[in-house]
Amino acid sequence: MKPIFTHIIESHMINADCTIIQESCEDFPKLKSNIYCIHADSKVKWFAELPLKDDLYPNPIQINTRIDKNATEYGGFYVAEKGLFTTSSQNGITVTIDIKNGKIIDSEFTK
Repeated sequence: MKPIFTHIIESHMINADCTIIQESCEDFPKLKSNIYCIHADSKVKWFAELPLKDDLYPNPIQINTRIDKNATEYGGFYVAEKGLFTTSSQNGITVTIDIKNGKIIDSEFTK
């Protein structure tokens, strides 16, 4: 598997139709997400939506989780939920993203 722009720092095979890739933020092109899903044929299925136009995702991906805005402590901030993942952006926004389409379904400023 080859990266599109920089180098791969994380990958998660969800199924034969989707492997989620996270590339390094360093020297990554502006206005494009560094997290994306590829098909088995290595074609991009989607790029993860960015919380802000000029943002990127430097933090690890938490597969099968979502954020819980009602959590009273950090340990409860991520809750299990299949088909979703969470990560945080350079600008301090933690997001929950739908694995089917790369769209943000929830976000919270956490910086």
